[in-house]
Amino acid sequence: GHGGGGGGVRLSIVPANNQDPFSYSTLVVATSTPARKAPHSSYVVQATVGSSSVSDPANARNMTLMIDTGSDVTWARCGPGPGQTTCSGSPRVPCSSPLCDEVSERTKTARRSCNETDVCEIELVYQDGDRVWVDVAQDSLAVGGVRLPTFTFGAADDSPMWSRTGGEERVHDDGILGLSRGGYGFPSLARSRFGGVFSYCLPAFIRDNTGFLYLGGRGLFPGRGGCMPLNTDEGNEDDYMVDIESLRFGNVTDLRANHPMLIDSGTVVTHLEARLYAVLRQVVQATMAGLLTPAPQYPDDALDTCYLYPSHGGRGVPDGTLPLPEVAFRFAGGISFKLDDLFIRYDASRFCLAFRPTDYPYSILGNVHQHHRVFTFDIVNDV
Repeated sequence: GHGGGGGGVRLSIVPANNQDPFSYSTLVVATSTPARKAPHSSYVVQATVGSSSVSDPANARNMTLMIDTGSDVTWARCGPGPGQTTCSGSPRVPCSSPLCDEVSERTKTARRSCNETDVCEIELVYQDGDRVWVDVAQDSLAVGGVRLPTFTFGAADDSPMWSRTGGEERVHDDGILGLSRGGYGFPSLARSRFGGVFSYCLPAFIRDNTGFLYLGGRGLFPGRGGCMPLNTDEGNEDDYMVDIESLRFGNVTDLRANHPMLIDSGTVVTHLEARLYAVLRQVVQATMAGLLTPAPQYPDDALDTCYLYPSHGGRGVPDGTLPLPEVAFRFAGGISFKLDDLFIRYDASRFCLAFRPTDYPYSILGNVHQHHRVFTFDIVNDV
């Protein structure tokens, strides 16, 4: 059993960017492609911070939080600017408190500090180098109608928002719901209520699409598919790492990975070991040769294999006839996972391979390759 009291709670997930996605049907000749910014492509849920007796109930604010399985701490932007929330009434943790040391030690922080009012401050650092300073605070957090009375989170008074995809400012959400396995991630802090189990299903990046985040119960264990054991090696204890048995890119089969893969709802495109990415890129370029028009690349591009839309001088192909190479992973436990979306809209004129190389000691399964699938995580049983 999971030990959690009460039944499950279901919340709606929506795409924060609210933009139309890349679609292979846009590649037909004479298709008009509207101007779009490169999508931020995060997913958000609604929560309420500051609704307990420890703070002024009038301070309670509804917040739009990005769900992120790669974040160790929930944090909220609490600045005074237009459209922002305030959590000034949420009690801060003093530097002298053991909790300050514990939160700092159990999260991905570069350093901690004390401000002039003896408030514990920590810097949250993410895999891609993004970082944000927050006050460590405790207040209630309400999700799906369930209130957690004493919840430890970060209060970022005036921090700018940033994109996990490459530096563009993101203004669609108020912070992050940290869903990692770490001791100060939401699943651990809410374990007594939800049993350390949650599920989600991410919708495609389509206007008004809705998915779900399901907390507690026994989760939504799949009737089809199966269970993958989480990699619990030293350094991976707080993350959802799974081992890869083999990979297949088109006709290139039985490729082996040197590192596990992080399932991350907060990263957009899938990151692969550089040598594996080079094979995939070569397979895609060879398959698309003569069918699509390679797009120019620029020094600050985050993705390096891009093609032009027909409306911007690219070749068109009959709808539905693009011969896409099959990309599939085989995970530990014998789970076969086929990736459906090889490309992603990048800007008004280009669409790009939705993968990039990484020198991290792990690969990352991005959210563009998690659409329309139910993922269930159990931090008690490490699956």
